[in-house]
Amino acid sequence: MMSVKKWAKHKSQYNPLRGLTIPRAVTLLEQHERGEYADVQWAFRFCERRYPVLMALVKRRTSAILEMEINIKAMQVNPGDARTLALAEQQVIVLREAYDRIDNLYEAIHHLCLASFREFAHVEKHRNAYGEVTHLEVLDQWNVVRCMSSGRWKYNPDALNVNYAALPDTSILDMRNFIYREEPLPIDPIALLAFIRSNMSQKDWDSFVETYGIPPLFVIMPPGISEDKQKEYQAIAEEVAGDARGALPGGSDVKTVDIGARAHPFKEHKDDQRAEVVLAGTGGLLTMLTESGSGTLAGSAHEETFRKIAAGEARLISEAFQKHFDAEVLERAFPGAPRLAYFDLSAGDATTTDDVIEQAKMLKEAGYTIEKQQLEEKTGYRLEICAMPDTPGREPDGVTRNRATPAPYNPRLVADGIKEIAEAQRAALRPVAEALQGLYRAAESDEVSDAVLTEELESFRAMLPHYIDPSSEIVTAIEELFVAAWANGIEEAANERG
Repeated sequence: MMSVKKWAKHKSQYNPLRGLTIPRAVTLLEQHERGEYADVQWAFRFCERRYPVLMALVKRRTSAILEMEINIKAMQVNPGDARTLALAEQQVIVLREAYDRIDNLYEAIHHLCLASFREFAHVEKHRNAYGEVTHLEVLDQWNVVRCMSSGRWKYNPDALNVNYAALPDTSILDMRNFIYREEPLPIDPIALLAFIRSNMSQKDWDSFVETYGIPPLFVIMPPGISEDKQKEYQAIAEEVAGDARGALPGGSDVKTVDIGARAHPFKEHKDDQRAEVVLAGTGGLLTMLTESGSGTLAGSAHEETFRKIAAGEARLISEAFQKHFDAEVLERAFPGAPRLAYFDLSAGDATTTDDVIEQAKMLKEAGYTIEKQQLEEKTGYRLEICAMPDTPGREPDGVTRNRATPAPYNPRLVADGIKEIAEAQRAALRPVAEALQGLYRAAESDEVSDAVLTEELESFRAMLPHYIDPSSEIVTAIEELFVAAWANGIEEAANERG
């Protein structure tokens, strides 16, 4: 694990933007092509923090990804194949639990987004005592080097400006412990050169403003005056130039330097650099550079640009998790079985809380309910069941009393309860399944003798009654089902009696 970052002492004191010129940038980019990333990736980091255009691109692209919903989906299978359907459902549950254990999933997704700018991004899998991934540690790009011919990576703990061969083979990274993503057409190399040119133009522009921001003022003296009068006129002229007020002798004239409207092309030059970065970062020059307005065509095009970018990038990030995380989890839980579940970042339109509540209301009117936990996750609210409000009603004897209006009969209440029991049963039997998988792996291993295997099997049989807790979710789910069925019967009988 790369938890100790030794580079901090010397790297944090090094500002790569100080004295950065075009020749120096070319040298950095050449190192980048050779897989020597220490200095160039450090420069990319500073550039992202100092160049407003690049900073805006990073924020817009990463925020568009982080707004998406994380889903665990099942593959499309034959509806008539009950065994495959059950396997897909089990894999969805196992995969969702694996992602729920990760304590910084969004941080990892944000880092993987930066591969679009820096060419690559790595996060390291940190595991608990059971081998389950609980944390994805961000691996800074300046702490790795790469062999461009073999594609292997080495860890560079001191972030030294060295090549792959200069580090020992013990530094080779086992990529099975990482989730990583590569981008063949990164943005930062283009932005670095544009940043330098823009700063050069800004520096010249500042000098120009300092010199010509207040136009130079010249006083033309009257002809044929004495030398003493010239000194007097000079003093008066300096006072006038210093924003003083006064009168000049007759025959004097005042002239300023007219630099012309096209004598300072600095803004155009800076805009050209900005346009190049935006073109590389969005693939759409017009929509990004056009000032977006509320309800305007330009504003819609602006948002559509980032929506399309986010959709494509979400697929690439999803693919990275599927390849480097999902495969490991499913193979461990279902060895040799086909992979029927996968991680997915939804690129669809975000659903508001009001939309979720309205959908829940419509589903209830149609006879369906949404699980409380899922509804809390979608809305962000903590939900509690409250009593129905009393409404005026008339009893058969003609006396008006207040009584609670009964809820409409729900024909799916019992079916939903049975489903909850099945899910609780799967959760309760999970230790049994894991123990059986351990016995299966031991039986398949050539290193485990028959005597040891027999001993482990007898131990499993002896511990089997202790695996299932009698106060588990199954008992609770059954009790809730009985209560729901009893309430349904009372409700149905009351409706029949009118």
